Parts: sequence; C-alpha cells; structure tokens
Amino acid sequence: APAVAAAAGAAPAAGGGALGAASAEVIAVLRTMHTLLGEWARELDGRSDEERRTVRAKQTALTFAETARNLKPLVAQLLSARVPSDLLMHIVKIFKHVDAREYKLATDAYILAAIGNAAWPIGVTMVGIHSRSAREKIQATHTAHVMNDETQRKYLQGVKRLITFAQKAHPTLPSQMVLHWNYDKSRAAEAGNGA
Repeated sequence: APAVAAAAGAAPAAGGGALGAASAEVIAVLRTMHTLLGEWARELDGRSDEERRTVRAKQTALTFAETARNLKPLVAQLLSARVPSDLLMHIVKIFKHVDAREYKLATDAYILAAIGNAAWPIGVTMVGIHSRSAREKIQATHTAHVMNDETQRKYLQGVKRLITFAQKAHPTLPSQMVLHWNYDKSRAAEAGNGA
C-alpha cells in the first residue's frame, strides 16, 4: 500500500520547480498524468486487506507500478522539452481529450501516436519496372513513434493505461467511451451535466 502511493509520487507535482519553463500545454499534460496516477494509487490503497490478497488485485498493483515507472522517461522528456514535436502534439491531444472525458478521441490520438498512419508495405514492394505511387508514402513523417525505441513504446503503453483508468474512474456518455462494460448511468448523467 505505501509502495503504491510512492509510485504515484513518481509523477511531477502540479506546479513549481522545473515546471516554470514548461509550456502551458506541457504543464496541463503533467498535471493530468499526476492526477490520474494519484487517483489510481488511492483506489488501490483503499482496498481491503482481503481484496489486496487476490491474484487480480496483485496484478493490478503490479500494472500500476509498471505504468508509473514507464512514465518517468516521458515526464523527464516533457520537463526538459526533449519530446519530438510531432509526438508532443499527439500527447497533448490525448490528455486534452482525457480532461474533456472524450475517451474515444483520446484513443484515436493514442493510435496516431503509437502506430501513425504510415503505409505498411506487405510482401513484395517492387515487382514491376515502374515505381508505385504508394512508395512515396513510406517516409519518416508517416512512421510510427512506437517503433522508434523501447522507452517510447513503454511510455506510450503507460499513456494508454492512463486513458483506460480514466474511463473507469470518470465514466461519461457511451458515445464518448471505448469501454462500456461497467457503464454507470447515474455517474454518466452527472458527467453530462458538467459535474
């Protein structure tokens, strides 16, 4: 339980320190990440001892700790302004949509960040003597960020886990969600009324 709260502390505090030089968009992303990790930690800490002993609860705690650990490089890159501008654009969009409880749009932005809209050549690409028009689409601007390196893959996976947690913690109308299995109409009605 204390370890869970400590892992949530891996996210930056909402203000002060190194955030002074960061843009307003980056500060909003960091605050949202910190808030979601804190809520997730409090949810895990609030479970009964009996519930914590279950296999599912242990797996959830491990997933949380892994997510917090994998997001540390993203936080460091955001604070030092080393995130590639095109990836930063997607990350900002993701968390703007999460804040607005537009989880379907957040997931769409995540997919663009993770796999992009690159052409995926399958099989033989040059069978004729003429160049194909689709070959021009295979270039650096269309490549997926998740393929660049293991660190980016891990922190993008952590971002997706935060989107999933946000949907469970703050449900909204089904048309704006990707997950529907635990839909609570009373909580969604509150969300729809601006609560």
